[in-house]
Amino acid sequence: MDKSVVSVKIYGQEYTVSGDKSREYIIKVADYVDQNMREIAAVAAGIPAPSLAVLASVNIADQYFETAARLSVQEEKCAEQEKDIEHYIKLWEEAKKNFVQFKEEAGKLLQQKEELRQTSDAKDKENTELKAQLEGLEEKIRSEFEEKIALADQRVKEAESNFFDLQMENIRLKSELERFKRTQNNF
Repeated sequence: MDKSVVSVKIYGQEYTVSGDKSREYIIKVADYVDQNMREIAAVAAGIPAPSLAVLASVNIADQYFETAARLSVQEEKCAEQEKDIEHYIKLWEEAKKNFVQFKEEAGKLLQQKEELRQTSDAKDKENTELKAQLEGLEEKIRSEFEEKIALADQRVKEAESNFFDLQMENIRLKSELERFKRTQNNF
């Protein structure tokens, strides 16, 4: 960037200021120093200009250090929030992976359920003449089958519940991310 050379007026005195910043920026800084000196002069009349300049410098330095301290605190908070976001993203990725894995297992269980149903039907057709002798065995197979169905149904319900929880967590994380973005935009 080219050097800007600007003529400014601070507390009634003309100064030529040059710098790497834009002309508008240099004027803005000079106006800020002028305003500070005028505020001090309004409160403490009769102070010579060099003393006003020193007091304005002290005020501006104080404002700078306070702002730097606040910025440092905000940067720490921002770093903590970024760590939290990374943590939640990892949790979310793990939850998605677990959900996919659970969904695959539920599919396998449903397939097993269908295979067991088909096997049971085939057994019923083959064993009609032996039905009287095999009633006890058939009851046992049905009991195991119903337990597996109940287990599969329970897992499906758990999967639905987990999916709902994941959706709610996703909504909460999006909300936190939006708040974080808004907070960042305010600084």
